[in-house]
Amino acid sequence: MSVAEAASYAGCHSKTMLAALRRRECQGYQRRAGCVWRIYPRDLDAWIRGEAPSTRKAA
Repeated sequence: MSVAEAASYAGCHSKTMLAALRRRECQGYQRRAGCVWRIYPRDLDAWIRGEAPSTRKAA
């Protein structure tokens, strides 16, 4: 899901969501630097619960 969708789901502002992604508090991915962020729903749910982000190897 996009940053806007994730922020709406989490009940926060999109800037808050972007800050969490940049601080690596929430797991997300970009195809390359400067591109659109994408967030998996399971990672967003973990962030909402206050759990540490999962570690995933890049493909």
